[in-house]
Amino acid sequence: MRRHPLTRTLAALLVGVSAVPAGCAAPRETDRAIVVLGPWLDNGPPGQDDERDPFRRVLDRYEEDHDVTINYEGTRAIGQALRSAVQNGTPPDIVIMPNVGDLAYYAREGISEPLGTPDGTTAPTLPSGGLAIDNLALWHRPTDGGTEAYAVMLKTDLKSAFWYRPADLAGQDVPRTWPDLLALTGTLAGTGRAPLCLGMSAPSAPGWPGTDWVEDLLLHRAGPDAYQRWVSGELPWATGEVAAAWNAWADLLRSRPVAAAQPRQALLTSFGDAGDALMRGECGLFHQGSFIAGTYDRFPVGDGTAEPGADYAFFPTPAAGAGPTEDASEVSADFAALLTDHPAAAALLRHLHGSEARDTWVAESNGAIFGPDVDPAHDRYDMVGRAVATELRDGGRLCLDASDAMPAALSSAFHQAVLEQVADPDRDSGPLLRELDTLSATDAVAADRLRLTCTD
Repeated sequence: MRRHPLTRTLAALLVGVSAVPAGCAAPRETDRAIVVLGPWLDNGPPGQDDERDPFRRVLDRYEEDHDVTINYEGTRAIGQALRSAVQNGTPPDIVIMPNVGDLAYYAREGISEPLGTPDGTTAPTLPSGGLAIDNLALWHRPTDGGTEAYAVMLKTDLKSAFWYRPADLAGQDVPRTWPDLLALTGTLAGTGRAPLCLGMSAPSAPGWPGTDWVEDLLLHRAGPDAYQRWVSGELPWATGEVAAAWNAWADLLRSRPVAAAQPRQALLTSFGDAGDALMRGECGLFHQGSFIAGTYDRFPVGDGTAEPGADYAFFPTPAAGAGPTEDASEVSADFAALLTDHPAAAALLRHLHGSEARDTWVAESNGAIFGPDVDPAHDRYDMVGRAVATELRDGGRLCLDASDAMPAALSSAFHQAVLEQVADPDRDSGPLLRELDTLSATDAVAADRLRLTCTD
């Protein structure tokens, strides 16, 4: 197993950031409140407040210790909210979001602040104007300067995961290969339940659960190097490995009942409802990120709530290629970027990226926050949490969610193509994939193209 050197590589990224000259942002007074824009709702439905509250308590503790005021604003439509704020000339001091492809645009346009290059680390080699993800940080080389980091990871979720109820697999081994997984779906179908839980509906970005399927299949069929070449625009969509991964997913939709209904009904099912269907025993396997564990441990079971390891568990996505592939996992990550030269905001960003804040966040979330540099032995992790943390640390190379790293126009088209495939599972995927190839080749997409690098 490979241990990721992210603690050393990323922990120093923000050293000296407050001394970095401003980009195009206007100077701000140092004593005003720090504005943080993030993806966790201030006033959300049941369960979603639990994402916001632990982070808010991390901020509360920092406020008390440093005599500052922090205004946190949460929204699911984080990309739209940020664009509006920037256009209105009122950007937040710090933005936290998973869409690193959007952050690449703000870096290229000189809107976000450079975070420096720390001692003991090496910036990736980039051409003038180049953009890259390297070890879960965003790097940019402006045409008039050197390569620096422009956003850093705050937390990570494992996406190469299938969730199940252990009672449903009693006496069976978890799948280690794709044929094993297909055999299991057949066994589950024989019990009268839908083998797969699937919900495509999601606030502001419907379709992303389907993009996760395609990305994860490609990673486990072709390996991380091919995955990176696809994201950087070197592999076509309509032929070769990408088309094979897409069609493997489409074949699964055609051949297996989904969420106790036809696949097209998944268009109206939220990913949260699909996850609940698993816990109610309506379907057998749910492909979803590790954040879902934060809802399962509150799910009613009998007179109490679900018990980790007994009522719900996960297994890593099995190898899906014909031959051996390098161990790797798809992950999502929430990145933080600095959009003003407010010195107190720079200090807060350094703190949020550090181990003290992350340990507090893990504790306040009751073990629902993960990262490749968090010790699986953390006392707030339960059995499932330890397994997730161990997989992130020791399970091979980590590759960022591809649609999050793509330029916004291509990412949106990817989401739409997935929805069209689900709406008609029998359709030929060729026209959809050729349209994505055409868009991928445009100058507008190429300008914000990231060279995505999985962890070493």
